[in-house]
Amino acid sequence: TASADITGKVSSSGTDANAVNLGTYSPLKGTETSAATRSMPDVDILGRIAAKTSAPAPTISAGTTTLTGGPDLYYPGDLTINGDLKLQGVKLYVDGKLTVNGSITGEGSLYVAGETNFQGDARVSASSPDKVALFSNGSVTLTGFDGTAYMNSITGDATLTSAWNQLGASMNDFKTELAGSPVLAQAGNLDLMRAEIGGLSPGTPPPVRPGRMRDAAGVLVTRLAAQPPSSARDKMMAKLGELSDLFKSYTNGSPQELNALANLAANRLVDGAFDAAIDNGRYDLVDLMLAYSDAIDYNSLGTSYFQGLVFTHGGMYASNEVTVRGAVVALDNGSQGPMTVGTDTINPGDIYLTTGTRLTYVEDFFKPDNGTGGGSGAGVLLWMGR
Repeated sequence: TASADITGKVSSSGTDANAVNLGTYSPLKGTETSAATRSMPDVDILGRIAAKTSAPAPTISAGTTTLTGGPDLYYPGDLTINGDLKLQGVKLYVDGKLTVNGSITGEGSLYVAGETNFQGDARVSASSPDKVALFSNGSVTLTGFDGTAYMNSITGDATLTSAWNQLGASMNDFKTELAGSPVLAQAGNLDLMRAEIGGLSPGTPPPVRPGRMRDAAGVLVTRLAAQPPSSARDKMMAKLGELSDLFKSYTNGSPQELNALANLAANRLVDGAFDAAIDNGRYDLVDLMLAYSDAIDYNSLGTSYFQGLVFTHGGMYASNEVTVRGAVVALDNGSQGPMTVGTDTINPGDIYLTTGTRLTYVEDFFKPDNGTGGGSGAGVLLWMGR
């Protein structure tokens, strides 16, 4: 029930014919069972935690908890964070279970003695340079929310349905146009598509293609506000609001437009960046724009993201439109038992992806930034070549 794009071979040391079961999907270089066992690099998670008991305690806040300083922070016992956890170059050691009722973002490392449970974040695209290294001795559960199912469940609002359908179509058109031979000019075809997706300009409303509405993402935010309050509604409103802002336009030559253009040139996606590049004819930024638009899943706008490394001595379970960009390692060292999620049993060493979950291995995340072995933030604590 998840998707995969595998350009190499999938191997398993299992002898059963179903040791590699990818349904109808076939990796580019095939599958292999009864493969020779390969030793995997291990991480002494409990030992690292025990060595940091004298480190200062983290300050946990209501809402978003941002951890700075350190570089080492230690928490004795189970830790629950009701909100998002953002790391700014720190290593947090938790001598118990970790539950984050929100996202884990930023740059840094987490060492957890027990199980780890968290949600994906609320971005519409995992385009920031976040790299979080999560080392959990217990199993890891990463759950998003099924935003697509939520949107499709809403009935009785024709405007909302129309805007939702148009948004996906306009975003697909935008990507296709970028991948071809786009014309970057104000009121050009690409600019019309942008205006169909994102925020309205100050002053005269921008033109769109015939039969299309302006700012479909913004229209959806307004229509969702009239729906009964729920966590799913609030998350979708946040995502769609961000999408509207990313595709908004600023006045030509304004400080806001120049700032958006400078940020995009520095490989940072900020509000108004697409429009700034289009209006200023910045063909040198087309590849960046295409990469960013490709990262937005047109068919699953409810997708939540995690970027970095997940390493566990238990199993890994991800569900409900979660995209993991980085790597997942589940290494059974004999210390953990099985985990039950609903009717599913996840054994140590298992990686279970369900309900629209996607996993993309990003090798560059785990290479040293220089020849001597890594830079700041998460660093390179585990290297596994393909």
